[in-house]
Amino acid sequence: DLVVLDLNVDGYIPSSYIEGEVLKAQIYKKLANIASKEDLLKLLEEVTERLGPVPSELENLFLLANTRILAKACHLSKIKREKGGFLLFLREEHYNMDILQKFRDKFNGEVFFGEGAITVKLPNKLYLLEHVLKELAGTVANFH
Repeated sequence: DLVVLDLNVDGYIPSSYIEGEVLKAQIYKKLANIASKEDLLKLLEEVTERLGPVPSELENLFLLANTRILAKACHLSKIKREKGGFLLFLREEHYNMDILQKFRDKFNGEVFFGEGAITVKLPNKLYLLEHVLKELAGTVANFH
């Protein structure tokens, strides 16, 4: 299932870190196909051991890959960063009002439901998005 991430994050492999296009393409492909946090951490370790400390632009790519893994576990089709929070677009066949209410309760009412989406009103920080997605994944898992 494809997950679209509209997060306004600048993530790429700088030429100052990797000059060869073949190696860059291999890393991009591995990141695109990563399916678990464990595999992501192994790839990060492999890249760091081989090429040295990861620059922030590449670190962002790893962050995006982790976000995509979590979003898939939450059965989301898209995440959009907005002023004041995030919009999480649901694959509705995986959700019901019990799941959504339980999730809302965890965030003291800072969660709002709309047409096929959840709006989470939190400071617009990606590390908070990871926390939200982990909570949502746990809530969904408890109902299946």
